[in-house]
Amino acid sequence: MTETRTAGNRSGLEALEALPVLPADEFIGWRPTDRRNAERPEASTRASPGSSRGLAEADLRYLRAVVDQPGQPSSTYPRLARLSPARAAEIRERLVAAGYLRLHTVMTGRRGRNALVVEPLDTAQQAVAGTPDQGGA
Repeated sequence: MTETRTAGNRSGLEALEALPVLPADEFIGWRPTDRRNAERPEASTRASPGSSRGLAEADLRYLRAVVDQPGQPSSTYPRLARLSPARAAEIRERLVAAGYLRLHTVMTGRRGRNALVVEPLDTAQQAVAGTPDQGGA
């Protein structure tokens, strides 16, 4: 049965390859890009003019929450920074990679996953100290 399907696919592919190809003028200079290394455009447009070291406003809110209340489980900070948990996780990973935060895995003794405790590094404290407090967080 699989041989029949494979043979049927080959004849369909041959028919498709036999069709003429006319390249569109707007795609003549197109080259594929490696999406893993491409800069994310929204990351550069999100940064506020007064942000420290090019950090976005949401990044600074997350950093401020961690610096103000260090050593808390990572699940605490989305609420403090007024972010969704998914967005906070993305920001946390970016800030860890940039050297602002350090993560520690802590066994809580309860069922479920181990807690991720977030520690601010000196660079995080300097970044938060260099920006005015934007009230309420």
